[in-house]
Formats: sequence, C-alpha cells, structure tokens
Amino acid sequence: MLLLLYCHSSQLKANPSRFMRHSEPLCNHYQPPYSNAACLASGRLSLFTSASDRAPVTSGVPQGSVLGPILFLTFINDMPESVSSSVRLFADDSIIYREVASNSDCTQLQQDLAALEQWERTWGMSFNPSKCHIIHISRKKQPLLQAYQLKGTQLKPVETATYLGVDIVKDLSWHNQVKKVVAKGNRMLGFVKRNITTLSRNIKELAYKALVRPSMEYAAAVWSPHQKELINDLEMVQRRAARYVLHLYQRQESVTKMLETLKWETLNQRRLKARVIMGYRIIHELVKIPSSQLVPTTVRTRGHDMKFHLLSARTDYYKGTFFPSFIPLWNSLPTPVASATSLEDFKAKLSDVHLSRPNTD
Repeated sequence: MLLLLYCHSSQLKANPSRFMRHSEPLCNHYQPPYSNAACLASGRLSLFTSASDRAPVTSGVPQGSVLGPILFLTFINDMPESVSSSVRLFADDSIIYREVASNSDCTQLQQDLAALEQWERTWGMSFNPSKCHIIHISRKKQPLLQAYQLKGTQLKPVETATYLGVDIVKDLSWHNQVKKVVAKGNRMLGFVKRNITTLSRNIKELAYKALVRPSMEYAAAVWSPHQKELINDLEMVQRRAARYVLHLYQRQESVTKMLETLKWETLNQRRLKARVIMGYRIIHELVKIPSSQLVPTTVRTRGHDMKFHLLSARTDYYKGTFFPSFIPLWNSLPTPVASATSLEDFKAKLSDVHLSRPNTD
C-alpha cells in the first residue's frame, strides 16, 4: 500500500519577516512593509488617493516581488532532509509518501509528520492542517489504515485529490481526470463558439488549437487513458470542434472526412506522441525522472538497437501507466526516429510516424 499525504496549494505559509526586510512597491496597489528594528511586517492597500489602515502581515509571500519567491523556495528546499519518507515539492504544494507494508511504516510516517512540525517551528513556517489530506492507495481487501495527525489535528482521508492540476484517485484510475478534461474542453469550445462567430475557417481553427486543444492536453503524457470509452469521450470534443470550424452541422456529413480535410491528428495519437516525447526526455536525462525501469534488451530483432525489456503487468491499470505503455511505443519506432540526436530532431521525425497503442482491453 502506498500512502500519500497531500498538502493543498497555499497550505504552507511563510512569515515574511523571517526573510524579507525590504520589498519594492507592487503596482501601487499593495504597499509592502518595510520592517522596523524588530522585523515586524505590516502592509496596507491603496486605491487612488485612499488607503487602508496598516495591518500585520503574518504569512504569505509578497506577490510581484523579485526576491520573495526565491527566498521562499530557499526556505523550504531542505524540507525533504527532515523526514525519512519521500517528499515532492512544487512551489507551495507538497506531497510526502511512503510504502506502508507494516505497522512500523505507519509509525514512521507519523514520526515524519512530527518532524515536519519541528521543521516549521525552526524556519518560522506554518502548515495548515485543514488543507492537508491523506490518500491510501492499495488493492488489498484489508489494507493497513491508520489515522494521522498534524499539529494536533487529525488529517482527513480522501478518495481523490488534485495535484498540479491532475486528479489522483485512490485506485489510480483516470476516469475522474478524463471526465474533468472533457468538461473543460466542452466549456472552452462553447466559449469559442459564442465569441467567434466569423465564417473564416482559419480563425476558428486557430482559436480551437490555441484555446481548446491545449486545455485538454495538459499533463496528458501522464494520464492518457487506454480504455476505448474514455478515448472516445475525449475525441468527441474534437469532432464537435471540426463541425464548428467547417460550419457543417448536417447529420449526414461525415466527421471523419472533416478531420481528414482539416488534417487533424486524433487526440489519442497526440497523447501517444506526447508520452513518447516524455520518454525521450527521460532516456536522455533532459528531465529528472528516474529511468531505472528502462532496461535495455540484449535480444536483437528487427528495428532499432535501443529497445527496452517489456514490463510485465498483471492489471490493466498498471499496463496503462507511463513506463509499461511507453516501452512498446518506443520499441516500435523506426530507427531514424529513435536515434535522433536532439529533442527538436526527434519531434520533427516523430511527426510523420503513426503510433499504435498496445492492446490493454
């Protein structure tokens, strides 16, 4: 079982008096404090000739300041060193996670939470327990479940949490994420339809590619689904967009031919290529993602000589995750593509390749 302690955005607050003695004005709307000898921070809001009374600023990072975010990151950068569990940080979002195989792991995780309390006191930071949650990820019928506390508050267990814009569910399925992406894509497409009523195909196509499609492809290399039902739900948004761009709403019109006319790749094909591009980054150490699961094969077959051993998977959920699904895609690449010497060259050569998803249904 894997347990995630998920601390939502803005759960970690800093006392600015600990690292900020001076700050520049923020667009004349927020006047940041200039600390006195005791380093007490205060601030006020101003609008034209009116200004509010000064009030103490006890937490947060001044928005718009140059040094504020840098110093904040400097302050929190040693957080992982204070615990034995794994920690991931991004701005003021943080996750602490640990594989729980016995009661001793539960005890150690609680001790890590206590260590974080000491860490926040040392550095003048402040966790907000009401914005911290835990997720138990397990396929066991009777997993080890334990209540965890932070600063005397019992943390609330949840089934779903959003981390960096991606929904993580306790069973690691992507149904919630796909449902959210489809809803967002439909809302954005509706917005475009209401506000861009021109008959110009180029303008409408540009609006779709600039506003709608990117909103459906954020982090797609991670959550790309393998179930046909979810794939079709995503494709329906693009099919509606094709009708809008070509202004063809008659039922007898073939949407497949519309997509061919527009020369649009399916969203599924684009997600597969995004996954392969991410894999290329990992292989060539362009991102800090461990490549320990990528084991070169010694068996020589047709194709390029940079193939990896396939990962065995007993469940469809695991088959659909990044590495088990990436490896067959990578192994199927033509030699000129796999041997590309730069990321730009790899993307250019990959654009002419049609990828087929491994069958996991």
